[in-house]
Amino acid sequence: MNLLEEFFASHGVRSYGAIGYKDEFVMREKSLERRFPHLRVSLCAFAVPYYVNDGGRRNISRYAVPRDYHIFFDGFFSEMRDFFAQRMPEGHIEGFADTSPFNERALALACGVGSLGDNGLIINPEYGSYVFLGSIIA
Repeated sequence: MNLLEEFFASHGVRSYGAIGYKDEFVMREKSLERRFPHLRVSLCAFAVPYYVNDGGRRNISRYAVPRDYHIFFDGFFSEMRDFFAQRMPEGHIEGFADTSPFNERALALACGVGSLGDNGLIINPEYGSYVFLGSIIA
């Protein structure tokens, strides 16, 4: 099991994929170059499900029912950086959700996280469109 698989497994993330770095996914080059000039080896996309089938009838979007995903991803990426720093001190890794310099949808498609639905959303085979996308650069 490689380190990425180990980290994702320890956090219950089952839908992810990785590819070699490609400029074609970059949407904000200046931001990427300014913040992470040393990262250009590989890219990863992953999906985190959010649908909670609690049987309740609510007048609120399903993504708003569980814990705020910004809080989840902040903790997730913090743990990810610590995990990789302990095992690969010479390496660098950074994660994004919503603020990615990459086209997350195109990256998710290229990494096999799902397919593109008629609604323009990524449709994950296991979770449907009830996912938040994250991306990682190393």
